[in-house]
Amino acid sequence: TAAKVPFFADDNREATISDDGGILAFISTRNLVPGVGNADGNPELFFFNIGSTTFTQATNTQEPTPSPGFSVIFQSNPSLSSDGSVVAFISSANLAGNNSDNNAEVYLANFSGSSVGNVRQVTRTINGLGNTNILSPGRRLSRNGAFIAFESRATDPKANATASGQILGMFVYTVATDTFVEVGPPRPTVIADIVHFPTFTDYNASLSPSS
Repeated sequence: TAAKVPFFADDNREATISDDGGILAFISTRNLVPGVGNADGNPELFFFNIGSTTFTQATNTQEPTPSPGFSVIFQSNPSLSSDGSVVAFISSANLAGNNSDNNAEVYLANFSGSSVGNVRQVTRTINGLGNTNILSPGRRLSRNGAFIAFESRATDPKANATASGQILGMFVYTVATDTFVEVGPPRPTVIADIVHFPTFTDYNASLSPSS
């Protein structure tokens, strides 16, 4: 309107909650932790500890040329372990020193309830025909924090090579061994593809999935 400047309203999004309801992880473009700062309104990963009613800003990235509603550097689709101590998410930022081309890569980090640490890059790919990896919304991290399910055009998602394929294959990443297994081969389609939503089931008492 004449009295209101247009703005992009998707401020807080993609929220996920730990099994006991104690920890929230979500993406926000707001400046929720002024001590860290998000004055440029970039999509950053945040936590909210419900018991202490405190926010923690997990990432602090900058857009080369800020543009409302469009971000080259972003964080997206966080997925929490059962107790909220482990988070998987996808980011185009260079968070661990191995993503200078700003490809969308899968990351893993630990959350203590008040601070974030041990941020590591799970996939190591090079931007070729567009973003190589997809970590779709929902629970993609197993409840015990040991496995991540995602999709990628790469043949080897840690080879740090340009993906030549155009079709997504489904992968499971094992955190303890830093290894990938391709569960579903690329589907026989041409260029166009369907995003799937892989998840884990059949958890035992130790929250380890079997399928």
